[in-house]
Amino acid sequence: MIDGLPVFEPEYKTSPYRWFLLMQYSLAVTSSAYMMMTFSPISKITAEVFGVDDIIVNSCVMVFLVTYVVLNFICVQALEKLGLKTTFKICAIGTMLGAWGRYLLLEYTSNFMLLLIPQSFIAVFQPFICIGCSKLATVWFSDSERALATAVGSLSVPLGCITGMILGPFFVDESDLEDYKAGREHIQTYMFWSAVIVSVMSVPLILFY
Repeated sequence: MIDGLPVFEPEYKTSPYRWFLLMQYSLAVTSSAYMMMTFSPISKITAEVFGVDDIIVNSCVMVFLVTYVVLNFICVQALEKLGLKTTFKICAIGTMLGAWGRYLLLEYTSNFMLLLIPQSFIAVFQPFICIGCSKLATVWFSDSERALATAVGSLSVPLGCITGMILGPFFVDESDLEDYKAGREHIQTYMFWSAVIVSVMSVPLILFY
């Protein structure tokens, strides 16, 4: 009581829609992490086929790590100013556009160096969406559910990395070293299907959040 008057605590109700939102978020984060690891299991083959150094292919991961460190605190401010909905939608759209940019650049130029442009573009958006996990849990979930929601959202990054490690060898293997032209075509095909996968995983967040 304050000055003899009772104080009423506001009562908040959770919506079942929160689990659908968490699924949308998790898919979008998974797609971003998948983009980071796309070339990791096939880095040496990719370097040989496109005639670039291994460090260039490995830079596809490095740009994500660098941008995460550089943009970490900026992301916090952006989430506070723009809110979860706007920030997450921008990130999902950016990831999807970057995925298609990777495919189109390889398809029409066969220049792997140029692929680092859309790869870096995707990397810029990753910290913005990843850092929003705890805020999503705070806004949409009750005290008893926040730890679970945060854990589920956080699992999306390793799941995306695992996806990248698994899918690459299905499209590209050691036999591509015997025919570089066929190897480039297989990698281009992989980029196409990667863009399709990312689009499918990003669209729910774009449309329904």
